[in-house]
Amino acid sequence: MPAEEASDLPLEIGHVLFVDIVGYSKLLINEQSELLQHLKGMVRGSEQVRTADAAGNLIPLATGDGMALVFRNSPEAVEHLAVVVQLPGRLSYGQLKLHPFWDPLRGNPRFEKILADLAPKETK
Repeated sequence: MPAEEASDLPLEIGHVLFVDIVGYSKLLINEQSELLQHLKGMVRGSEQVRTADAAGNLIPLATGDGMALVFRNSPEAVEHLAVVVQLPGRLSYGQLKLHPFWDPLRGNPRFEKILADLAPKETK
């Protein structure tokens, strides 16, 4: 991102919670699924997560054997999203295109550009 664009961005503090299931890869597949569903249920059941999600201040990221939860103070997620999509294995084109979590950002020119940049390239 050019320096002149970066200086116009508002700064905010985000709090990131990384959750990892220790020993996940040593479990049987059905045990992995059960444990991951249990973890998701516990997280979704927490008041802090429900409140942040309802306010649009939560960005959940699946990590395979856990998750990362980004709690934000601003209702605008686009600039954070621009950084997150550059991390390997974090957000895919399909997740951004189809998941209803991103509906409030649809139509935002910055969001649409990020989505277009992630779109699969047509081969000739």
